[in-house]
Amino acid sequence: MKKTLTCLLLTGVFLTACGAKNTISTTTKPSDQALDNNIFSEATGSGNLARCKDIMDTTLKTSCEQVINDKKATSAAITELDKSKCSKVSDSRYKKECETQVAAKLEAKNADTKRLSIEQSAVDKGDASLCDGIADKNQQGACKYNILSNQAMLKKDPSLCEGIGLKNLILQCKDFLKK
Repeated sequence: MKKTLTCLLLTGVFLTACGAKNTISTTTKPSDQALDNNIFSEATGSGNLARCKDIMDTTLKTSCEQVINDKKATSAAITELDKSKCSKVSDSRYKKECETQVAAKLEAKNADTKRLSIEQSAVDKGDASLCDGIADKNQQGACKYNILSNQAMLKKDPSLCEGIGLKNLILQCKDFLKK
């Protein structure tokens, strides 16, 4: 997820840089423009806000500071799973992306919490059918494996392994019983 966010933010950085490049005063020397663009890329890539102050063009300097502040606010919102922190993001596209990323992380966290709750209940009750409430088939199989391999071992009945449903886990369960 961090890689996706980084890629999206870097794409925005380059688009911002390209847009800002067109606003540089015509009296600025090409070498100054090139250096400003290099500093912009370096500063936004590393998140070094202090480096933005070395940019001569005021529009590009402001853009540099905005991008870095937006990246930091987005990162904080995602790390803390706090969608309200996205309000500190000034660019509307970054703000929307921030909210989307936080929502996705919260959804994944809630799904994990639900899965763990179902799995714990299934183990506590020794009821593998409760594992069917887990959406991911691999995690569902792992849940069933934990219960049914235990039951198969206690009853010395390898046929109980069939209830796991995933071929590789069924074989693993039966192999476990042979030991």
